[in-house]
Amino acid sequence: MKNNLLEEITLSLMVPFVLMAFFRITSTENTVHQPAHTTYRAKAVLGAGSVWQITEDYEIRFSTRGAEGSLRNLRGNIQFNEPHLNEAKFDVAVEVATISTGNKKKDEHARGKKWLDAASFPEIKFISSAFEKQEEAFLVTGTLEIRGIRKEVTFPFQFSRDENKGLFEGRLTINREDFKIDGPMMAFMVGNKVEIELKVPVIQ
Repeated sequence: MKNNLLEEITLSLMVPFVLMAFFRITSTENTVHQPAHTTYRAKAVLGAGSVWQITEDYEIRFSTRGAEGSLRNLRGNIQFNEPHLNEAKFDVAVEVATISTGNKKKDEHARGKKWLDAASFPEIKFISSAFEKQEEAFLVTGTLEIRGIRKEVTFPFQFSRDENKGLFEGRLTINREDFKIDGPMMAFMVGNKVEIELKVPVIQ
């Protein structure tokens, strides 16, 4: 009789502890698994394949009526994924001091104060603000900065992709006088219109 009574008392005292342990384990399992699931979702979204790295094989060429050449040291951020143009972004710059026309004297003049003034304005910059799909090409609108002067420009480009590699190709025309690139007295011989051709290979 006494033994039965002791067993009942012991069981009644153990039940609350067993229940508490059960709920504590269940709560811990939920806490561990839920954040892991959330993190996985975030990684899936960020890994959508839109961030590109510029390779060294790019070409930035310019030509006017009386001069032509190229620029180097292109760097910046490129984010582009055709189905998500609202998330696309170009934020790039090129170093003015790298200008090359094939003539040292012309290069010195181009870097000088009367032309691009590389000492005061070491970079030419472009930051996009909008993208638009047009049949087999795209239009990008953004701010082009030369000699510290910012102008909105829009130009077409094409993008081709082969797995984790891609190629951007575009052309635009600017007026050098819009950016106060006046040059010396005989600058009119160069011409006001500057044609710019871009070929930028990228990789992921």
